[in-house]
Formats: sequence, structure tokens, C-alpha cells
Amino acid sequence: VETVAGTAKGLSKIEKDLFDYSFVAVSAYEDLTEAMQKIFNEIGIYFKLCSICLLTYSKDRRSTKIVLEWKKSQELDNFIKVQEINAEVWSKMEQYCRNHDMIIVYQNFEIEGIEFSHKFGGKPMVLIPVFDGLDLVYLISYQKETLDKDWGSAITDTLSAITKMLASYLLRLNLKKEMKRENLYMEYIMSGQHLFYYV
Repeated sequence: VETVAGTAKGLSKIEKDLFDYSFVAVSAYEDLTEAMQKIFNEIGIYFKLCSICLLTYSKDRRSTKIVLEWKKSQELDNFIKVQEINAEVWSKMEQYCRNHDMIIVYQNFEIEGIEFSHKFGGKPMVLIPVFDGLDLVYLISYQKETLDKDWGSAITDTLSAITKMLASYLLRLNLKKEMKRENLYMEYIMSGQHLFYYV
């Protein structure tokens, strides 16, 4: 396991064409999910990955869910065992990732006695967390079929840069959803009191 602390990386090692494609995609598509599906497909093909997965944990449902997934072949089984990523596992990951911008897994990965590699499919992978303040809101895993070579800084720098860009859009979308829920709630309260509420 390798971990990368929060250090700035130069743009020289980033695969610029792939980054530019990703930027254009999120700008061109109104639907962020559709844009991310296109981006995941490009990343997967470009770096010869077998799976890319966007995960989140729902505190209300107390369960982890796959928000978006790309697989090299739809015939492949789901690698990530979401049913095993419970509140304790997510919390341990959250605490660990607060000091690490990226986790590079070659074989085994363990945090405080909890073995993570199996839960994430036992594949060589790069895990990148997305935080909103101190809360871990998303995890993106980029997985290889086999460990044929080192990930390399060009790949990890590119994945980091693209993930950070996508994270800004995801967090912005979450904020809009939260504001919409609050506005609807206030409208409901005000309507019950026969008051007008302006947004």
C-alpha cells in the first residue's frame, strides 16, 4: 500500500488530452451522471482498467451504495462488496483518508485490523476520497485486472486531477439538492402557517 499526503503536483505529468476531454465533458453535458459515465469510459480504456466505481455512504439508510460504475465488460461480476462496507468500515476509511489524498493498493490493505482489499474486490487499485468538510462523502476506486506493472506517477497524477475536478461538480450538485430540500421544507412550514415564503 502506498499513500499520498496532500501535496501539490505539477501538471507536467498529467495526461493532458484525457484531462481536457474530462473538462469538456462536464461542461458540455447537463446531466453530470452522463458526463461522468463518458469520462469513466475514457479513463478505463485509456489506462486499461477493469473497473471504476463511485461509492457513497448513506447515513440515513446506514449502507454503502454504488452511485456510478464502469466495467470493462458487463459480464464481469461486481468487484466491490458494498454489503460489507458498513458504518464502521466507512468511518475507519474516513479517518484514514483525512491524512491521505490517495491510497494505492497492490495487494493487501488493512486499517486497524479491518482488511479492506477483499471488500473492494481484491484488485490492484487506486482509491481517492472526496470530502465535504470533514465528512467523507464519496470514494472513487480505479481498478486493474492484474498487477502487470506499477501504476506510475503519470496515471496517479491524472486520476487525482480528474477526480478533484469531478469532486467539485459533485459537491456543488449536493449543495443544490440540499438547498432545494430546505426550500421545500420551508415552503411546507410557511404554507401551514398561511404565510408567503420567497426564495
